[in-house]
Amino acid sequence: AEADSAPVTTWRLFSDPAFWLIAVTVAIVTSGMKGMITNLSQLAIDNGITATRAASLISVYAVGGFLAKFTFALLADRGGPRRLMAMSLTGFALGLAMLTQAHFGYAAIAAGVFIIGLFGGLMVPTESYLAPRVFGQRAVGKAMGLLSGTILIALLATPPLFGFISDVTGSYSAIYWTFAGLA
Repeated sequence: AEADSAPVTTWRLFSDPAFWLIAVTVAIVTSGMKGMITNLSQLAIDNGITATRAASLISVYAVGGFLAKFTFALLADRGGPRRLMAMSLTGFALGLAMLTQAHFGYAAIAAGVFIIGLFGGLMVPTESYLAPRVFGQRAVGKAMGLLSGTILIALLATPPLFGFISDVTGSYSAIYWTFAGLA
């Protein structure tokens, strides 16, 4: 009983493989979305889309993300965390793969961005759904704080990384395929 009341330490969370599995999985999707969205207008412009139409792609992404929250509510009750995670990762990868076909124009980009918003948008509430189940109620606050700090590192790195890869290769395809493969 005394062990049950002992505080959950940062070291205990950092040494838990489940912590790192959640952190890496969520980071792949959220940082991939961050890298994609911050470079989206340039991708569209590079593929012949006007700046005005390119700007509307942010709204397409937002609609997908908005719908993800309703989808999450339906799926969380019926599918459980494994199914949610699998759907989020698979859909996110599919959306990124679609963006490698940006040369087909606005519709191809919009479809990819919408799918990324929808399926990638499932990952954020899935993280909050998993944490109390994995770490328990006593540690959920500390675990979520540490997860957020860990994931933030990836979120800060990807916007310039996506741009750098595009500058070096002349295309975003390599970084999209990389993140799709990681997912």
